[in-house]
Amino acid sequence: MLQTIKDMLVEWNSTHTERAKLQHAYLVISLIGIMVAGLVGLLDYDSSRALLRICFAGLGICAAMGGLKPIV
Repeated sequence: MLQTIKDMLVEWNSTHTERAKLQHAYLVISLIGIMVAGLVGLLDYDSSRALLRICFAGLGICAAMGGLKPIV
């Protein structure tokens, strides 16, 4: 199973451009941030709103760079 994951990552690395990899990074970080903001929202509403603003800025950057192309 570990070898399969390594093979998938090697294939992903060779088939995507640097720009696409950067877009994927922004998307993953933003989605993780949204989940963290939801958990923080249970404790402190204002802090969670600040985290959400940062995450949506990251999604905005991803959209401004051209969005993600569908993986076929």
